[in-house]
Amino acid sequence: MNLGIRLALLVSMDLNKLANIRVIDCDRIRTYEWNNPISNGDNLLLEEVRFVRHPFLVTSLDDDFLLLEERASFDALADAGLCHFPVQIADPSKIGISVSKIGLFGFEADDLIQLAARHHDQIIIESLPTNKPTMTGYLPIEFVFRDNRFRMLLRHSTQAGCPPSLDFLFRSILRQGRFESIVERTEISGAVTRKGYYSGTMILPQFSLSDLKSASMSDNLYPPGLFEISVDCRVLNIDFPINVLLDSTDIGEKETFFHETVNLRAQSHKISSFKGQVIILNH
Repeated sequence: MNLGIRLALLVSMDLNKLANIRVIDCDRIRTYEWNNPISNGDNLLLEEVRFVRHPFLVTSLDDDFLLLEERASFDALADAGLCHFPVQIADPSKIGISVSKIGLFGFEADDLIQLAARHHDQIIIESLPTNKPTMTGYLPIEFVFRDNRFRMLLRHSTQAGCPPSLDFLFRSILRQGRFESIVERTEISGAVTRKGYYSGTMILPQFSLSDLKSASMSDNLYPPGLFEISVDCRVLNIDFPINVLLDSTDIGEKETFFHETVNLRAQSHKISSFKGQVIILNH
């Protein structure tokens, strides 16, 4: 197969994937997590933004869309006055959701025990290991504080979005200190981790896309940074000009502008596609 044919096949495949890139009104985008209280997007000015680098990843939610990542960036742009957003619409059947291990700062075992004592109707705490099965209607969370290990059972009777007890737990952690997702780097030779700085760690059970959708519909939102979202194909580097998004033309014309731009890039062989795992650092 000659180079021209290979490029033609590559471009054809890319253009099929790019059919899922749309421009939609910000009012049609719903979120499943609170805005991160530690955000770098404060006081963003649109005149200082040249383009939207990557489309925001969403999936269908009835007549609207569920934002799957980059809540802080979305809020910063929306608060600055951007009404139209480029998005990539992911197929729900191709979305993977994993739960991050959480590192705690400034929240100790005694804080957890006191919290459970004050809210014994919502929280049960047990020392690990335990042979007790998880009670129906409760959400199990495992905590490790140095040499102490606990299982916390949070009451989850509504089954609609984030349980109020889980929301309360994370807000209590933020009053004492903070939390962050833990990225395991043990496979990288010579990597430096911050594990020793954590006051403790916590592991949550698995959640589903239905849980995230339920959170957005019920406004029982999850704390930020708990979930890692993966899809079978991610489109990056669309570099959608902010002045086009701000223009008074309708959404259809803005989508047409994007697809014409894609055609020009395809003709210049500036579209790349990769099969298998691709690792992008600092995108």
